[in-house]
Amino acid sequence: MGRESHARESSDDNSGMPNSPEEKVLSDPTPLPPYHLARFHALADLIPDAFLVLDSSNRILAANAKFLEIFGLAPELPCPSGLKDLQGQLEGCFASPEAFAKKWQILLNDPASLYNEEWELIKPAPKILKLSTILVSPIPGTPATERVVFWRDRTDIRNLEGALQQAQKMEAIGILAGGIAHNFNNLLTAITGNLGIALQQLNANPSGQSTAEVISLLADAFKAAAGGRELVKQMLCHARHNKHSVESTDIRTIVTEVRDLLKHSISVLVQVEVQTPRTLWPAMADRSDLQQVLMNLCVNAVDAMKGRSNSEILITASNRARTAPPEGLSNGAKLGDYVCIEVQDNGPGIPSEVMSRLFEPFFTTKPRGEGTGLGLSSSRDIVEKLGGWVECESHLGQGAVFSVFLPRSTSMPDMATTSVVTANPIPPKPSGTEVILVVDDDPLVRNVSKRLLSGAGYQVFTACDGQEAVDWMKTPGNVADLVLLDVAMPRLSGPDAMVEIRKMIPSQPVVLCSGFLFDPAAFRDAHGMLPDASLYKPYEVGELTGTVRSVLDKHSSGPPPALPS
Repeated sequence: MGRESHARESSDDNSGMPNSPEEKVLSDPTPLPPYHLARFHALADLIPDAFLVLDSSNRILAANAKFLEIFGLAPELPCPSGLKDLQGQLEGCFASPEAFAKKWQILLNDPASLYNEEWELIKPAPKILKLSTILVSPIPGTPATERVVFWRDRTDIRNLEGALQQAQKMEAIGILAGGIAHNFNNLLTAITGNLGIALQQLNANPSGQSTAEVISLLADAFKAAAGGRELVKQMLCHARHNKHSVESTDIRTIVTEVRDLLKHSISVLVQVEVQTPRTLWPAMADRSDLQQVLMNLCVNAVDAMKGRSNSEILITASNRARTAPPEGLSNGAKLGDYVCIEVQDNGPGIPSEVMSRLFEPFFTTKPRGEGTGLGLSSSRDIVEKLGGWVECESHLGQGAVFSVFLPRSTSMPDMATTSVVTANPIPPKPSGTEVILVVDDDPLVRNVSKRLLSGAGYQVFTACDGQEAVDWMKTPGNVADLVLLDVAMPRLSGPDAMVEIRKMIPSQPVVLCSGFLFDPAAFRDAHGMLPDASLYKPYEVGELTGTVRSVLDKHSSGPPPALPS
């Protein structure tokens, strides 16, 4: 992409200008002397932001070196004359051509509305770009007729922000660790106690006279184990590093999730109540980020009420029509409909000298080493990026109320959620006779999985890690109808073993399982393939046998579905 459209219209006076492949900035319709033009080229190429200069008809007048570099355009290629022509060359840089096309149309017709809009590139290198535009006048004192479009590379900043948010999540988990350990120990006490009594009953009555009582004891142990599973799952959901995704969100669900996690992690002396109307609007939010914001606010409330009796946190949500957002916002918040989430405590309140610095980064009233002072500032930043804001009202002796305002969504949220398996002491066992290879480095998990599947009629073989599984599959005569792979194993991980096995048998059914919550789509990004299904440990009899049967039935009825694009 060398000279652009107006360069071709220049007079012969331009014959002395540089014409090398490195030249990427166009001349003005009125030619500059070669020395000044070359200096202009050099200065433009030093600018760290990518930019385009456009006239009032969206014809391209100039593009700097950073623009070509970020979008992977070759300097020697002919330059498109306008934005419409350029669209076809850039759309392959984005993960979603449809989303890119919508943004490009806005850039053509209403560029001012894209101020500070983030663009996510996947090619030639993954980047996060922030777009902004300014109007300029080519001649001082005349109306602005040209527009400069800037793309600023914010990849490093975004990565740092993500690391900071993750640190905030872990800090909240650390603060709540005492309450979590207390509740988890209670669950373990119920499990070990009921199992111990059941063993005593069986030893005392080997003839089976106490079968009914033993079943009752085992059922109680099973319920306690299911409660422990849900507690761990809630902590992992809060702590996991999710991909940022702003979408229409059911606020009532998130508020309930926060309450349930707090119920297991704070002192029983602190009561947490939730009030959300059934008519609550959906809001535009990222689920994980919003959960973090509410956890930060609740953890601050718990800390403020430390040592006080009858401590209470009330989380409410309501529909609000705002006639005027707060002054000083630079995130483009507009008048209109918002969902307001309030976190109220009955603590001592916030002194005026603290209120004025409440959202300052690194400001904290806690002793050194007990807090980073980033919880409220990061919460405010998260909400403002969503197009909302955070307010606080407090009076000494009367507690504090933090209000989070989020833009109302005009579309309904996707209510598809992971089904919760209820505690059932005698779950169903879908059966079969196929060959299953169970691969897990933990012998206890490996053996219980083998017993569960063998009890359902399957022929089960085992391997202690991914490499042993691959070697077993390579052995002549060994054929598995399905491979159950743990994700984290020594020598060769589950995902890597899946890749090696499918090199030998491309259609091999594989189920990945892990004690961590994971996104199966991440394996497609990293390895170019997806498992047929995934399981979260600890899995129950019905989950394991049901998943195995479902995958086997799909493969017996036809080829597996194509990977999503």
